[in-house]
Amino acid sequence: MGVPLSHAIVRIIGILLLGLMVLLVAGNASRIPGLAELKPSWLSERTIIHTMFLLLTLAIWSALPGRKLGECGFAMGTFRPTVGLFLWVLPMAILSTIGTLVSRSAEAIPSQTQSAFFHEVVFIWIFASICEECFTRGLLQSLLSPLSGTGFMLFRRWFLGAPVLFSALFFGLMHIPVAREMGPIVVILATLLGLVAGYYRQQTGSLIPAVIVHMLFNIGGSLPVWLLSRSG
Repeated sequence: MGVPLSHAIVRIIGILLLGLMVLLVAGNASRIPGLAELKPSWLSERTIIHTMFLLLTLAIWSALPGRKLGECGFAMGTFRPTVGLFLWVLPMAILSTIGTLVSRSAEAIPSQTQSAFFHEVVFIWIFASICEECFTRGLLQSLLSPLSGTGFMLFRRWFLGAPVLFSALFFGLMHIPVAREMGPIVVILATLLGLVAGYYRQQTGSLIPAVIVHMLFNIGGSLPVWLLSRSG
């Protein structure tokens, strides 16, 4: 028996407000008095935001009565590493690469040192992927799990439940602030990434494939920029 429409709407609005609250708190974390003096020079504002995503996700989920971390995706679930996962995500990496190249002119691509590239690998490819997935596919998508039976079939093959659609749209809208820097296409690409990551989270019950998809997508978006900056 499905969730009544009124209850579904109330739940969606509630999770939306929760997500916006997390964004607001995380986005202003760097303005905490005294933090600027304590923050190492190599720690960027985005890294602080991502760290807050992770900490707030764990805090909120732990505060919910009767909830286990495994239900939030912190488990292997039915996930097993397969070549198909990486082959399936290849088009996403290509789209991300094209989007990056289209949204930036050759003059707009900054030169990068090896230390900057190392920072990109650790804090963008890896850390940001983990934190953003914990927040969107872990916290938000999991809290909407009662609506998992509602959705539609994509190309008569992939079922996308309401939690997947919500987390993907929310994730896309999260990238509106960086659209000024990377172009509006980043919002579309982020939403597509959210659909793929959310689908794997839905099918396996694990955040691991979602994080892998996210990492590969970030690599596809930033590697060509680094290569072009090196060639320049």
